[in-house]
Amino acid sequence: MKVIEDKELTGKENMEKDLYLFKSLIEGRGEPTLRFYKWKEPTLSIGLHQKEEEFDLGIPVVKRPTGGRALLHGFDLSFSIVDYAEKWGNSPAIIYMNLAKVIKNVFLKLGLKVSITRSKGVRNLNKFCMFAPSFGEITFNNKKLVAYATRTEKGVILAHGSLFLYFDSGKICKLLKRDIRDAVVSLSDLNIEEKKFKRILKTELVI
Repeated sequence: MKVIEDKELTGKENMEKDLYLFKSLIEGRGEPTLRFYKWKEPTLSIGLHQKEEEFDLGIPVVKRPTGGRALLHGFDLSFSIVDYAEKWGNSPAIIYMNLAKVIKNVFLKLGLKVSITRSKGVRNLNKFCMFAPSFGEITFNNKKLVAYATRTEKGVILAHGSLFLYFDSGKICKLLKRDIRDAVVSLSDLNIEEKKFKRILKTELVI
């Protein structure tokens, strides 16, 4: 699997790049890829089926090619995985959960006891992703650690993941107009280095 470690890009550039990698593999001119990236400025990415006019935070909004709810970026490490679906399962639900297990295992190897959210009831609580974990997402002590979404098309998967590197409570809570410190945990809070997370994720994907 190819690895890309990108510089900071705009939301539009980041999503266009992930979609390009996804479509390239579908069309037989690309290769399985793990991409790590960050965002030039605070940006809201919204799920494929959400509408931009629902959100007014005074920051750029970009639509993801995956589903899920709105997610704040600019304080996080994001990653995408593009791969052949047959390697991960025979249905979107199984693929989704098998990928989640890989991410969970990364944290277990970092010495952190995390959980995969099993409940589907929280999905529709709010249009924002950060307020509650969705099915298949990774939590620590009931706080969201990794936001996660997938898409499967023509035998190829695209997975999106995001985790806060640090929590700037003043900026984040002001942007979201809500205090989410009881809902989200960052790598900094857990004393986990970004480079260690990235190194183990690469290993788990047999890179």
